[in-house]
Amino acid sequence: MSYIRPRTPVAGHDALRRYTQRIEGKTHFSALIDDAERGQSTLITRNRKPVARIVPVAEPKAREFGFNDGFGFIADDFNAPLPPDVLDEFEK
Repeated sequence: MSYIRPRTPVAGHDALRRYTQRIEGKTHFSALIDDAERGQSTLITRNRKPVARIVPVAEPKAREFGFNDGFGFIADDFNAPLPPDVLDEFEK
């Protein structure tokens, strides 16, 4: 539960979002973090102008194995020794 007092909406921002002044955000930072963990976003204002937003972090999507199948390949001779002329170029 947040200790932040609800504010009147800031022009151009969603009325359902919470707003707080910068000094209250500083005082109750832990409560804002707790709210973000529960999915609540908060807009921080200074003189009724938006300056920052605390939002929950989106969970990364699970990676699908084989999604990039066919986009690359490893040559059959990948581990074969390099030809002498190529090795000479590394020693210059």
